[in-house]
Amino acid sequence: MFIFVFYLLLFVLFVCSCPFILIALLLRPDFRVGLAQRLGRLPSHITRIANSKRPVWLHAPSVGEILATRPFLVELKRAFPDRPLLLSVQTSTGLEAAKTRCPIVDCVFYFPLDHAFVSLSVIRRIRPCLFLFTETELWPNILLGLARHSIPTVLVSGRFSERAHRRLSLAPFIFSRVLRRITLFCMQTQEDADRLISAGATPETVHVTGNFKFDNVTETNSRAPKLLSHEYLSNRVIIIGASTHA
Repeated sequence: MFIFVFYLLLFVLFVCSCPFILIALLLRPDFRVGLAQRLGRLPSHITRIANSKRPVWLHAPSVGEILATRPFLVELKRAFPDRPLLLSVQTSTGLEAAKTRCPIVDCVFYFPLDHAFVSLSVIRRIRPCLFLFTETELWPNILLGLARHSIPTVLVSGRFSERAHRRLSLAPFIFSRVLRRITLFCMQTQEDADRLISAGATPETVHVTGNFKFDNVTETNSRAPKLLSHEYLSNRVIIIGASTHA
């Protein structure tokens, strides 16, 4: 009953928003980039790879998350060497970054519109054995559709800010049920974990594992001491803009 009411509510909201969506598509050409994929029409080579063996699907929306997940993608490939690895993104710059910076991935595509008919169609086409998503990418239709097909879902390097908590608390009867259908939460901080549990996640599924963006040691990081000890820089004042976080 809950699923039916939820889908009905989303359908009504979608119909009401259609005029605004059409205007945006007409006025903003960038909104039309990847539209077919966002509506569930995946290229044939993606479905062909997915149909060869049930893949592992990771969703990282934009460039920052994609670059941060590269070491994790390597570990995923080690853990599932016989499975195709699919990566979905939200932005055109993210798509380009994924294609050029993540060669280990078998396929890159735009994340589908979070509408019941679209999401279920994509899930049936891809048939993943595991779905992982980053940061705050809590898309209810996708997550409910995956749960209906008994596909494990895992949030990695998860964030759940006070603002997100307030937003989800506007409809607790919906989002608490969505959160309880997620298999595992790997959160960045204890504060994120506590807020998620208070929003309805099952405590046993919530763990603090760290932040991909801050915890990764990359090739660039390992070269930094050598760069700073270079003769050209040794007698100069060096200012590093490393982060705007507190």
